[in-house]
Amino acid sequence: EVPQSPFSVKVAPSHDASKVKAEGPGLARTGVESGKPTHFTVITKGAGKAALDVSFSSDVNDFDVIDNYDYSHTVKYTPVHQGETSVMVKFGGDPVPKSPFTVAVAAPLDLTKVTVDNLSGRVEVDQEQQFMVDTKGAGGQGHLEVAVLSPDQRALPCKAEPQSTDAHVTLVRYTPTEEGVHTVHVSYDGHAVPGSPFPVEAQLPPDPSKVKAFGPGLSGGLVGDPAEFTIDTKGAGTGGLGLTVEGPTEAKIECSDNGDGTCSVSYLPTEPGEYLVNILFEEVHVPGSPFRAGIQMPFDPSKVEASGSGLKRAKVGETSVVNVDCSRAGPGQLTLEAVPDSTSPTGTTPGSGVRAEVVDNKDGTYTATYVPLTSGMYTLLLKYGGKPVPGFPAKVMVDPAVDTSTVTVFGPGVDGQ
Repeated sequence: EVPQSPFSVKVAPSHDASKVKAEGPGLARTGVESGKPTHFTVITKGAGKAALDVSFSSDVNDFDVIDNYDYSHTVKYTPVHQGETSVMVKFGGDPVPKSPFTVAVAAPLDLTKVTVDNLSGRVEVDQEQQFMVDTKGAGGQGHLEVAVLSPDQRALPCKAEPQSTDAHVTLVRYTPTEEGVHTVHVSYDGHAVPGSPFPVEAQLPPDPSKVKAFGPGLSGGLVGDPAEFTIDTKGAGTGGLGLTVEGPTEAKIECSDNGDGTCSVSYLPTEPGEYLVNILFEEVHVPGSPFRAGIQMPFDPSKVEASGSGLKRAKVGETSVVNVDCSRAGPGQLTLEAVPDSTSPTGTTPGSGVRAEVVDNKDGTYTATYVPLTSGMYTLLLKYGGKPVPGFPAKVMVDPAVDTSTVTVFGPGVDGQ
């Protein structure tokens, strides 16, 4: 018998499964998809030496365990079926902590199944908008994200509300607060759905009171000449513009968009009289509409005829008369002015004329009068519609008035003889 025999020997286990860690996306409760490769890592450092065993409760493809030679192994697999599956991880025949792992295998991701419904491409500012996103059959993890960006790329408040009646349908609400093109971004499981981002143009609601109309064609014009005016819709929102012209006869209307929120309009009157110009925005009259435009026959100064003693000779202080016939010249304004020449012997400043008085006889004729204040040569300026009539300017000599203080009266009849 050997001294001190028998000997006591403490035999330690060759492994300790409780010190093994298993982690990674392939063991996550969510995030694993059918047909999509995944993986996880098993760390055995400090757990001793033993065989690593991994098994699944359902079929998998591409299963592989790779020794990384750093006390860790990488496990790769591709799930075949969707639904819950258990992953059993053992080290030396003993389950590692948290094993078996329950993994929810989702259906394969199919972005083409995501639909965006009732998303209008043109909306009004400050009006709440709604649209629906349906993810039925899209598979994946079901993470839906919606963002609405303003024209300057600021995020707008946006509510996405899953519907209780259909878990696949989400109601989205947002309110644009300014004009311009907004963008609606819809992503599913981190991927943009087909068509995203979606452009949405926000426009101001139509406000006819902010439409401005101006131009000579809204107050008058001449027969045969286009009567022009401008319509300014800037700041009035988007709406339909309506134009009609009512008058003695139909007038052709032409409208040209200037591309800056204004349009140039003209109509062609063919008969004289009063015309009503109706301008409507979204079927409502704009300020000032209907406009009343007086259309007159075009005037022709060459058809004006002048006559009378006031064209031949005049006398200081006496009224000189000029008769003017405009009956064939069309409508226009008649003016007559008498201007002393520089040759005037009285020393009157040249150009200081005497404006005549013009009386309309209501029959196409006028009576013009002027009273010269000094003697000498005068220039008569007769204009019709601002244009000289035939024979004018005309020269007229103005004689001095008779001075009775130098007259002496004598004779038998005066002396009483």
